[in-house]
Amino acid sequence: MFPDLVQHHIGCLVASIAEFKTENSNVWDDDKFSRVYSVSSQDVKVCFLQISSDTCIELVEPGAANQPLSKLLTKGITYYHIGFKSDRFNESVNMLINSNCKFLSEFKSEAFAGKRCAFFYHPHIRLIELIESE
Repeated sequence: MFPDLVQHHIGCLVASIAEFKTENSNVWDDDKFSRVYSVSSQDVKVCFLQISSDTCIELVEPGAANQPLSKLLTKGITYYHIGFKSDRFNESVNMLINSNCKFLSEFKSEAFAGKRCAFFYHPHIRLIELIESE
């Protein structure tokens, strides 16, 4: 559907990244986890779990003031977005908008060295995160 984008991760909500790592220590070694990043503009902590050679699960721990994500987690909704990287960020923003995606927000993420990220909503795919390539 989006040929110029490269899938980077699947976003998964967790109550606690530290607890997730502890509870799954017999499944994934510590070296499969990135460091934990605080993304202040989104009021979340994130950590990337490498599950294959080309895909990660982004563990997303909502901050205390992040009510929308906390509500999803309370409802048992954990998988909530797909992240794609693009080396042509501005063109990809326009392509997503022209592909029936509603632009929601843009921010710079500490998890991607301050690169631009944007969230979009698609009626069937749901949340899509676009990440400026490094």
